[in-house]
Amino acid sequence: MKKWIIWATTMVVMQVAHADTAWLTTRVLATKVMADPGQGGCLAKLAVNFQQQLPLCKADWVTFSCTGKFASKDIAYRMFDLAQMALALDHQVNLQISDLRMHNGFCFAKQIIVMNE
Repeated sequence: MKKWIIWATTMVVMQVAHADTAWLTTRVLATKVMADPGQGGCLAKLAVNFQQQLPLCKADWVTFSCTGKFASKDIAYRMFDLAQMALALDHQVNLQISDLRMHNGFCFAKQIIVMNE
């Protein structure tokens, strides 16, 4: 019985350790820009909670790192612009999110694709 518990625990830990990126298809519910760089400067609130895929991330919000820490400011703001466009047009987005890069627990959106339904 003890061997089974050790094996099961090891499998769960390995799955969490390898869950460093996730792809999501969702809607953008809100966008946020702030002067405080602690959250990366710009974020988008998503319609899905992705903590099952990326348990280290805070729920619902992702950062585009507009401060320039994880992407150039130009690219980060372009990704944020796409999130704002998706919000305004009520289109879905496809996001690649990483828990390897975070601003105060908000995970970094590495890619964004605006979907035309």
